[in-house]
Amino acid sequence: MREIQSSTSISINSWASGSSTPPFLPRVEKAIEYVVNFGKSVLDNPAVKQIEYTGLWTVPGTPAAFKHFVFERQRVTDRVMGITVALMHAEERCRNMKVLRKAEFSFLSQPGWRKVEQIQRDSITARANVQDLFKTLNSTDFAAEIVGKYKDTARKLEDRIRELLVSEKTLDATKTMFIKSVGSKKFISTAVNDYPRLDGRAPISLKMTDVGGGKQLIIGRNHYSFIRNAHRPEMILCMGRFNYYVFWRYSAWGNTACHWRIVHEHNYHKATLEFGDQLVIYNRYWPNWIMGMSGDGLWIGTVKVQHVNNKNHHWQIDRAV
Repeated sequence: MREIQSSTSISINSWASGSSTPPFLPRVEKAIEYVVNFGKSVLDNPAVKQIEYTGLWTVPGTPAAFKHFVFERQRVTDRVMGITVALMHAEERCRNMKVLRKAEFSFLSQPGWRKVEQIQRDSITARANVQDLFKTLNSTDFAAEIVGKYKDTARKLEDRIRELLVSEKTLDATKTMFIKSVGSKKFISTAVNDYPRLDGRAPISLKMTDVGGGKQLIIGRNHYSFIRNAHRPEMILCMGRFNYYVFWRYSAWGNTACHWRIVHEHNYHKATLEFGDQLVIYNRYWPNWIMGMSGDGLWIGTVKVQHVNNKNHHWQIDRAV
């Protein structure tokens, strides 16, 4: 070991900042001392929770076969670590979806959430299995027992999440929905004198139908829709001329103030409406006005289009339950 130390050079690149430790001398003992002092210094920062060191060394005269032996196993170990990280990301994605259960993912049905829970459990179990095998197996068995069996597991879990979201988002004119303000999280709710309120806890079921009567809901461009009360489909939402509020009228009224052009908030080319979409809703008769929230946050109103970036005036489509 003394011979190796005397003929070995060590260089260290610090990939962190904030240490108060000065640079070290290029000797093994000093380098190790520097590494320890650097770690102690950085760990004084409360934002740093853990430090990992990776060492790469060369020994003059080492046979090529020995290097191949070492680094081939290192490559397999790196793949095992990659599998573990990918499984952790799949579990984290499920956890993040649950955190956003009342926001971006509020359109998921109860069976859909049960599938999310199962995918999360499967990812946790798979990662625990990989870690247990890594601790107990001989390194020569890593390739067959870990990489061979688990290399595609994270991808399959991610595929299950994608397939779930696609199936849960499917929407057509036969489906009922809740509509809520993205910024305030308040739903279109019951009406007072035909003026619908906004309420965070009492949504009413709605339907969107194409003004031309088509079953498929096409949004964007020059497509227009009615927004109907699902329990009283003859009632549609319209924009008022004088007070700029939104109110219920009988569909027989037939005024284009009851036609709404629905546009995805950032994907202007999106043509198919899906659960979970966040929308800007333009009035046809007054195209420079969009459906929005009243100033006191209690009613549906309309606001001028220059307020289009205000999330209170964006609307998310959720599954009616």
